[in-house]
Amino acid sequence: MAFEVVFVGVSPASPGAGEESTCFVINGNILVDTGWNAALSMQSHDLLPTDIDHVFISENDARGHRSAGSDRKQECEAAN
Repeated sequence: MAFEVVFVGVSPASPGAGEESTCFVINGNILVDTGWNAALSMQSHDLLPTDIDHVFISENDARGHRSAGSDRKQECEAAN
């Protein structure tokens, strides 16, 4: 099975003007992570947001740190 990966954005979590946060689409229907303006950016790659069937959100942010929710979960577990 072949995979087609389209990089919609490759910028950090807080992109600059004209940039898009890191996100990509696999086989035209799987969105991995998503940026502020991903729906519009997808269209510039001839991808339709309405074709997305699955969305995956990674736990790590662009700097490789765990998300705030994960940190809070660890704090709660450590307190118990």
